[in-house]
Amino acid sequence: MHAIATAFSIGCLLLLVACVGLAPQQPKALQWEAATACESRVRDIHVQDIDPYGRLNFVYGDAGQVDRDAFIACYQQRVAEKFNALVAAGHLAPSALATGRTSVPLKVIGNMWVVSVTINDGQRAFLVVDTGATKTILSPALMDRLQIPIPPHTPRWTVRLLGGETAAMPLARVKSFTVGRLTVEDLDVGVYKVFPTAPGVEGVLGTDVLNQFRVTIDRNAGHLMLVAIPPNAASADAAGAGAR
Repeated sequence: MHAIATAFSIGCLLLLVACVGLAPQQPKALQWEAATACESRVRDIHVQDIDPYGRLNFVYGDAGQVDRDAFIACYQQRVAEKFNALVAAGHLAPSALATGRTSVPLKVIGNMWVVSVTINDGQRAFLVVDTGATKTILSPALMDRLQIPIPPHTPRWTVRLLGGETAAMPLARVKSFTVGRLTVEDLDVGVYKVFPTAPGVEGVLGTDVLNQFRVTIDRNAGHLMLVAIPPNAASADAAGAGAR
């Protein structure tokens, strides 16, 4: 039997989550907890260390060859869960649960569906509806109008954009995010100019908001319909786009 050394990258810059607000040693500690937990579940995998670039180094022998992918999948999932717990995904406002549902018009810009939203109870913006985007993203100009400062040295996180491009962006907290008659409160959003050539479009409405609703896109009528999912709902409803 021989040991094979492997370095696996899943540092903060490779996750679709943020390391914002964490002490420098905290990401490594969270990654180490995830690695050792998965090591105990998979045979013949031996975790060595996490280097300064966030790469996990581990070794495995012949017996662990088959379980290498299972170990990596376990590690990815556990690290993502730990970091996601530190980023505010927002929660439905009591008024949204009372109202239950809403329907708002969509407009088409190029090949994108765009919807009007209201942020912090007063600032209107048009965002692209993207059921494949992990985070809601707002433009720097919109954040300026909201008077939410982004310090120059705020830590950034990396997300994959449309077309496979990636961009590093800071996170910022918005107090309320309203679509139609339904509001999500206390949401961390990415700050980045996603569509610099699309006039009037100031960001992306992602699944951190949409996952809190059952989502239907009526392409014929040009409407986005949302039904609030109570946080204690028995089923784990996920956002999706239906077409009629």
